[in-house]
Amino acid sequence: MAALGCRIAERLLWEYIAALGESENAHKAFVESVRTGPPAAILVMEKRLKAGAAALEEARQAFQEHSRDHGCCPEQPIVPLPSPPSSPAGPKRRKRPRR
Repeated sequence: MAALGCRIAERLLWEYIAALGESENAHKAFVESVRTGPPAAILVMEKRLKAGAAALEEARQAFQEHSRDHGCCPEQPIVPLPSPPSSPAGPKRRKRPRR
């Protein structure tokens, strides 16, 4: 990370990377609780997922704010991902091949 040229920016970027990993783990745990867990576990994992997303957004904003104020990094090295498209309620039916 020496390419950043700023120790504060480097620390903030590492915090963002850590928050990204925690968010990914929370998402995996949430998906697993939906598949296998009781409703109470789903609610707990949902709270953990939301907290992970909030921490990730906070880390991203802190890095970008420092970068903007200090001018030590590219304009937008961390761009938030777009929201995923919503999934249909049920699986699509496949047409049978004609004979």
